[in-house]
Amino acid sequence: MTAKHLPQTAADKVFFKPVTANYQPHPIPRLQNNPLISALPRFPTKRSELKAALNSLPDFSPEQRLAPRVIRKMQLAQLSRFFVGLPRVCELSEYFYAVMCEGYVGREPNTAAANTILQQLYDCQQLGKYCSLGRVENTAQFCSALTGMPGTGKSFTLTTIAQMYPPIIHHPEYDIWQIPTLYIEMAYNGASLATLAQAIITEIAKRYPPGDYERLYLRSRANAEQQLLAAFALIHIHRVGIVIVDESQNRDYEFEDIAENPRRKKKAVRQSPLATLLITASNRLQVPLLLAGTSELEQVLGSRLSKTRRLAGMPHWGPL
Repeated sequence: MTAKHLPQTAADKVFFKPVTANYQPHPIPRLQNNPLISALPRFPTKRSELKAALNSLPDFSPEQRLAPRVIRKMQLAQLSRFFVGLPRVCELSEYFYAVMCEGYVGREPNTAAANTILQQLYDCQQLGKYCSLGRVENTAQFCSALTGMPGTGKSFTLTTIAQMYPPIIHHPEYDIWQIPTLYIEMAYNGASLATLAQAIITEIAKRYPPGDYERLYLRSRANAEQQLLAAFALIHIHRVGIVIVDESQNRDYEFEDIAENPRRKKKAVRQSPLATLLITASNRLQVPLLLAGTSELEQVLGSRLSKTRRLAGMPHWGPL
């Protein structure tokens, strides 16, 4: 499954207008020969430039105080888009860019490593079992969690940082449609495989409508596991730089298993789609993940030591 069968004129039908890759050498030598990194916009090296790129200040002049009352009230609406690049926001954006670049290492197009991942995904699709995706030994783990109180601006901050990158980048030389950031929101029923797969496929379809992914995978008779495998394959094919899962605490993992233990109730933990995405994408696809949610997310990820260590690098966001 590739995007090569699509005509080049399909770019005119993309809802998010793609940009053509303009390769700029990265200042770090080991990252210079990677077209997926070289095509990313230049990241501001000075904190003042980064703040200017993040800031979204309201249009204001002292003369507006003399405007009629109704006009002044209308100006208040722009405060909903008001944003300031505070120090913790700048730190998050720097971490965002660094993790994205490291995640692209080893995923260069037309390489043996990238082709191996695609082949393994295809084999799993043939078997119809996402669990058969094995773990890559000595693979760097790029999965972090941004947790904090509701209303502290986590979601708005992440969407603002994601907007620093083009929605989709076309590489004519490699016939690749690269998606730097993929932002999805976990539905309330976080225990459903289909819910997670549909969220990923729908968001990728918005970036690349010519793929007709919703018809191929969501409107077909594919089951939840097949849809999830298709979502993983699309993440790899479109070279997604980072997957952001917002409201990640929405889940229902635990259940009382009475059938297997009729004499007493035994609480068991069922592997959630969020855990599946975290483990599979981080280990096998080598795609960085950023999970955002309330403090409940810390309990979810902290239930297993293998996930607890992935919280490193992201501080808890409290009130200002």
